[in-house]
Amino acid sequence: YHALFADMLRKRLAQERGEEVTELHTRAARWFERSGELDVAVEHALQAEKYDHAILLVERIAQDTLIRTEFVTFLRWAEALPEEVMHTRPRLCVYYASALVLSGRNLDLARSLLERAVQDDPSDRLRGQATLFQAVIASLRGDVQTAIAKSEEALRLLSDDHGYMRSLVIGHLGVGYLASGDVEAARAMFADAADKGERAGSYLSSVMAIRRLAEISIIQGELHAAWSHCERGLRLATGRQGNLLPVAGLIKTVQGELLRQWNDLQASCEHLEDGLELLLRWSELLAIDDYITLARVKQAQNDTEGAMEAMSRAEQIARQSDASRVAPIIVSLHQPRLWVAQGKMDAVRRWTDAHMPLTRILSAEGYDVRFYHHLIEIEDITLARVYLALGELDRSLAILDPLYDAAERLGRAGTLTEIRVLQALSHHGRGEGVLAWSTLAEALQRAEAQGYVRLFVDEGQPMLHLLTTMLERTERRDMSGNTVFPTPYARKLLSSIQIELEMRETALIPDSIGLIEPLSERELQVLRLLASHLTSTEIADALFISVNTVRFHIKNIYAKLGVHRRADAIKSAKESGIL
Repeated sequence: YHALFADMLRKRLAQERGEEVTELHTRAARWFERSGELDVAVEHALQAEKYDHAILLVERIAQDTLIRTEFVTFLRWAEALPEEVMHTRPRLCVYYASALVLSGRNLDLARSLLERAVQDDPSDRLRGQATLFQAVIASLRGDVQTAIAKSEEALRLLSDDHGYMRSLVIGHLGVGYLASGDVEAARAMFADAADKGERAGSYLSSVMAIRRLAEISIIQGELHAAWSHCERGLRLATGRQGNLLPVAGLIKTVQGELLRQWNDLQASCEHLEDGLELLLRWSELLAIDDYITLARVKQAQNDTEGAMEAMSRAEQIARQSDASRVAPIIVSLHQPRLWVAQGKMDAVRRWTDAHMPLTRILSAEGYDVRFYHHLIEIEDITLARVYLALGELDRSLAILDPLYDAAERLGRAGTLTEIRVLQALSHHGRGEGVLAWSTLAEALQRAEAQGYVRLFVDEGQPMLHLLTTMLERTERRDMSGNTVFPTPYARKLLSSIQIELEMRETALIPDSIGLIEPLSERELQVLRLLASHLTSTEIADALFISVNTVRFHIKNIYAKLGVHRRADAIKSAKESGIL
């Protein structure tokens, strides 16, 4: 009850000693300042309306507050200060603008604050900081070319002892290179930004750069390396009290995608929801990627309503944001994939009929399309997937074949694997069995070491048929007679697809609602395999999880069914209609 009790005490203080409250806040601000608790001192100075004192305190802790990604707190302080007082402090204007920009809020106000600050203080340091955030504004507005030029200008203006700001600039340059498809240049920039940010004690710039390094690893098909980057990012994004800072939400989102790909859907969902909780304390705009991945996880869990809700939330944020012109495009390019998974082919056709090529949109806005390689690649894969689902296989391959050549030239191994999967399905649909099998074999060989699962399982019935015919009719060997084709891996994927399709057809999840506690999706998968008399090790192999995890799920299944043995669990499940 402490919050209610404190509120009562404040009201009592105002009633009994109202004339002293301002003086008490003033004394408290000084006391907390002497004790080093400057954030609390700011609160009391604002309550006392001692704005000159408050502004000095805010300036002292502005950078540290922003480094900890406590943007909501900083913006509340800045917005409590009178405008005429704020405008007398150029450095504080830049900090205020940076908080607005990095939160994706009121970019017009941020731009005017930066212009005023540079007019009042034309020093290289302040101009460098202002130029950096002008670059970020340009990037959010979709003008990547200007963003790169501004970032390079900021780097020239900021000296080496400005580690925090230089790491932000270098990281933003990396974003420009990544957008243009130059993955290696981007990787070098992000690695440099992460190291510089860590040395400068900047949680913000280092973790943002590390998240990008993880994304590049995914692009290059290095999922385990991506996870290692995430672990480093989480260590840096942990506050003094062991709590995760809002910037950790960026890392949780990537971990959620990796876990989704590895088919650990429950853990993926948990990481994504943790990420949302953190990101929404910072900026809704940054939560869009999280919502899109969450929609895919929910769909994989047969939770169509949850998938639609997550995608609708992403669309709503993108549509309402005045900060990013790219966000609505990103959401629109991911939406058709969800419709295909849900069998909403009428919606897919309407989207295809209404779709305007991204190059045309960018050209109409006056932008150089060379700086939008990442979005055009997403667009091409989405269109190829849509044409595949509509049975327009020639059109699908017409997109995929040149896209493969471009991805190979740019070293985007993760993209190459996805393209090969779609090409294999397209060839299979055209009755080109041998070509489909060899193409899929290449995708499997690329994917096995990194543990890709959803890349294949998400394709459902077409992939089931392709894998089945392939395993029945072909086995590739090298010149020494050793098996080249990864048959055990392919058979595990086949088993996972079969389990998932059977669960959808028999609607297992609703059937378990009559239990005291419903079985989770993973527990239902384990239960079905228990009934097939596989060992725990074989079940672990089929589901791509550890034996200990299988045993944990079996223990939960027994508890929920009220049994102690496998045979009793199978019997109980059959009697209740679960099996």
